[in-house]
This record gives sequence, structure tokens and C-alpha cells, in this order.
Amino acid sequence: MYGLDRVRSPLRLRYLISRLLRNFLFNCCLEAPLYLYTHDRLWPELADLAASIGSVANIVAPSSGLNCFDETYSNPWAALQDQFSEFSIPMACHSATIELRGLYDVLSSTYLSAFLISSSRFLMR
Repeated sequence: MYGLDRVRSPLRLRYLISRLLRNFLFNCCLEAPLYLYTHDRLWPELADLAASIGSVANIVAPSSGLNCFDETYSNPWAALQDQFSEFSIPMACHSATIELRGLYDVLSSTYLSAFLISSSRFLMR
């Protein structure tokens, strides 16, 4: 898919994935399970993404006040909903931060290819 099976550089593969999934932030610690966090008003819709990527935990909350990546895209829509509650304003941007497990997992081309395939099923709906 997308020629990713021919990419040999883990950094190039991560770049290609990030270009395909522009509104999602990928984070990676030395060791961690795969998890997702997002705004609570996006949760019903992003539950499918969490299931598709195999997220073992999901952090769903309103704004943390720290201006995290995903909040930068979702908070303006939540603020508009709060300020103009008499109108039906959708959360027009779906954003999330996805912890991609541990560093050694992420550097594996096999892992990243599998991740892209599973997440692309959600994004192509």
C-alpha cells in the first residue's frame, strides 16, 4: 500500500506516514503501550480509530490547558460550541495524539507498515 513495503529507511517511512495522517500527532517513548488521547467531544467518532490501531488505552478528556497538538485543532471547535450553544456546530476537525509504543517498535518497518494499513482503513471510510 502506497509503496511502503519498498521503503527501507525507518525515518522515511515515518515521514510518509505522517504525511498521510496530517492531523494526528505520533509520539514515541522508549517503552510504552500503544494508546490514543483526544478531546472528549471527539470520542464516539475516534473510537473506531482506536480499535483499528489496536490502542490498549484511550485518554478522553476536555482541554488539558497545555495546548497539546491535538487540542490545538479541536479546542477552537469546542469553544465555538460553548459560545454559540444555540447553533449546531460540529467538531469539524478530528485530531488525536497517538503513542506509537516503544522506540524499538517504531523503528521496525514491519510495525510501521502494519500500523499504516490498520489506520488507513479508518481514514479511508
